[in-house]
Amino acid sequence: MLGELLLRHSDNLSKTLQSRHMSAAEGQKVAAMTVKTLKSLRTDESFQAFWELVQKTANELEVECPSLPRKRRAPRRYDSIGITKMLFLIKLIIVHFSLKALTELLMELK
Repeated sequence: MLGELLLRHSDNLSKTLQSRHMSAAEGQKVAAMTVKTLKSLRTDESFQAFWELVQKTANELEVECPSLPRKRRAPRRYDSIGITKMLFLIKLIIVHFSLKALTELLMELK
């Protein structure tokens, strides 16, 4: 339904632009009208009308209403806390070796 709603306008634009008798100016006007039409579909009212149509069609076809999938946990290797800890350890190591190198350099200067 969403594809039909959106692609119908772009398909009409494509067919119109491919016409042999279409000038560049007319093509720009048609493209601007298509963009304006697609932007008008991005309002809350348009979404609500579309959503009601989806629910009505789902009821008529006896299909369950769409729902979001259950939230799954990310694998531990992608866990942001683990990554944060790892980055902290890397910073500590860098600071440690930087301080060690700086200390050695200061000792040589004495």
